[in-house]
Amino acid sequence: MDKHISSQFDADLTNVSSRVLELGGLVESQTRHAVYALAQFSVEVANQVIATEKQVNRLEVEIDAELASIIARRQPTARDLRLLMAISKITGNLERAGDEAERIARMVKQILAQGSPHNLPSSELRVASDLASGLLRKASIDAINEANQLTYNEFKDPEIVARMAQYEMAFKMQISVPDVMNINDEPAYIHEMYGTKPGEASFANNVLLARKLVEKGVRFVQLFDWGWDSHGTDGSTAVDIGLINKCRSIDKPITALLLDLKQRGLLDETLVVW
Repeated sequence: MDKHISSQFDADLTNVSSRVLELGGLVESQTRHAVYALAQFSVEVANQVIATEKQVNRLEVEIDAELASIIARRQPTARDLRLLMAISKITGNLERAGDEAERIARMVKQILAQGSPHNLPSSELRVASDLASGLLRKASIDAINEANQLTYNEFKDPEIVARMAQYEMAFKMQISVPDVMNINDEPAYIHEMYGTKPGEASFANNVLLARKLVEKGVRFVQLFDWGWDSHGTDGSTAVDIGLINKCRSIDKPITALLLDLKQRGLLDETLVVW
């Protein structure tokens, strides 16, 4: 394959791999929150899981479209085509895992609607949730690294090896700091300051996690907030409605982060870039 074409294919593969990992992160969040909703019989968290399913479905469709575009534009060899088909299969499996999380959430709502919830072993459910989430995360990274390994075997690009090492390092960091990733033990005034709600998937929760990571000495923390690149096709993405709501959702936690870093003596040594 021509070197220019191969580099373009590798760039496409890197991009789609990142989207697959983003999908895996959403599904992992769904799994955790579905189990939390079941353990605590929380309608609010169950609704969050159901709402996240729409994002999961949208992202799966976008990844499939991107894969189809790569096939049409790059005309990959048989080996590369098998690689793209494997990624498509991974995407489908992740989407089905998200469907199962949504089913749990709907079951929680049904149980509560019947008015007779029973106490469940929340600690055992939490352990099972952590185990399932870890396995899901590891399986996603292994699948992406397998795809990267095939690409490296053909092109011998050292950047691919570095990328694989980064994925593995990120996984090891996530499983080695479970206490840091838990905001349940934060005092009430901190939750009030940030606007956080344990068990939910929100930007505020992620900002509080960022402060905890900085406090533990993590040198670089990056937060991603989806939904800013929109075309105003409906109220939720319109400039006068959707973007105003997005600004409201980030103003409080970002303000809290700056104040919290300052009161802990961390702002002098922390660069915050928005």
